[in-house]
Amino acid sequence: MDKAIIVQSFGTSHEDAYEKSFKSLVLELKNRFPDYEIVEAFSSEMVRKIVEKKGEFYPNTKIALENLYKKGIKDIRIFALYVIEGFEYEGVERVSKSFDSNIKISRALIHGDLNINSFSEEIMEALHYDTDALVLMGHGSRHSRDKDYELLNDSFSHHGECAFLASLEGDYGIFELIDELKKKNIKKVTLAPFLLVAGDHAKNDMASDDKDSWKSILEENGFDVKIDLKGLLEREKIKNIFFERLEEIL
Repeated sequence: MDKAIIVQSFGTSHEDAYEKSFKSLVLELKNRFPDYEIVEAFSSEMVRKIVEKKGEFYPNTKIALENLYKKGIKDIRIFALYVIEGFEYEGVERVSKSFDSNIKISRALIHGDLNINSFSEEIMEALHYDTDALVLMGHGSRHSRDKDYELLNDSFSHHGECAFLASLEGDYGIFELIDELKKKNIKKVTLAPFLLVAGDHAKNDMASDDKDSWKSILEENGFDVKIDLKGLLEREKIKNIFFERLEEIL
């Protein structure tokens, strides 16, 4: 093979989450593009070290590119599996440009020139809830692109959807969200991750019985909480959006 696709993500150390998300996507990718060498890369050094202790090795972007160059493969596309084009995405851009400015990287799920209103409709088609409201947990960031979460959240409301996107590390978090839910007199919510994989954040920070989990905080504030523990890459419509991003650079 003389061309390759690097499947680039933050990564996960949860094997069950990996099986349902990244592994499933990679198998589909190999079927769709048999002429490409498919390589997986994790950008989180912490995750890479954890899985390496379990006997599995995933390169970072730099190592993946070095390995492909050693094979003489320089026709490379990077399939970027990120929600926003934040710090992790920019890191992948920097590394790839240090090899070759012609390496193409797919856009993230949410990106700057996106028609956010149309996109929010696509997102809601992929998500289902039978409660008063849908509460989505995003990761969030101190990066300027964190505003993309806010734009998407506003668009849900604009379209009349009773859906709310808050984040762990962004400006709009669980307590700001609770204030809004109370103002709207919402009683029962479906809590789901707006994360690619249902790994540590989804299982522990969102859905666990720990007193500081979102589930516990919502229940403490009087809400009836139903859990939908499914990562975004487990949702076929979301996965197809990512494949559309990849097609743009092939």
